[in-house]
Amino acid sequence: MINIVTSEGFVSEELLGLTEYYSCILSNTELLQKECEFRSKKLGLILDFIRAIEIPESLESELTTAIIKSWRLEIPETTLIHLENEQRNMMGSINCIKNVVRWMERHKASPNSLQLNFRVLSNLPLTPSDLQPMDAPRIYNLISRVMDCCTSFMEDGLNHRHDASSL
Repeated sequence: MINIVTSEGFVSEELLGLTEYYSCILSNTELLQKECEFRSKKLGLILDFIRAIEIPESLESELTTAIIKSWRLEIPETTLIHLENEQRNMMGSINCIKNVVRWMERHKASPNSLQLNFRVLSNLPLTPSDLQPMDAPRIYNLISRVMDCCTSFMEDGLNHRHDASSL
């Protein structure tokens, strides 16, 4: 069951805090010299963002467990150039999430926490090379299930409001 009563303000504050925290940590170019530490920070970022949004607990648990079990701390084919590109992509994901949260704060009327969940999941910097090759399709399927759940809740909310207005 999804908890929709949680204050959207709290979720957005937590997400902004996470974006600031990971921006500071991941912008350090010296981190690229330590692949395991860099990859560990990336895993932490992904898990923290998943935990910060409001999704059904069973799906959250299944998704985070699957990612942790499949995560690759070392990728043999990784070069410094690859890590630099990965760092840029992660900073782009962080900035997208930060911009969505700030936009939502400025335009409080329209979006809701379920839309925020969808946006955060869409911007997670998770790539197939982060995961054991045979696990990647399953994990992307889990993310898709969570997004479908968010979409169905958004549609139910719209339909419910529509039905209520026709009374």
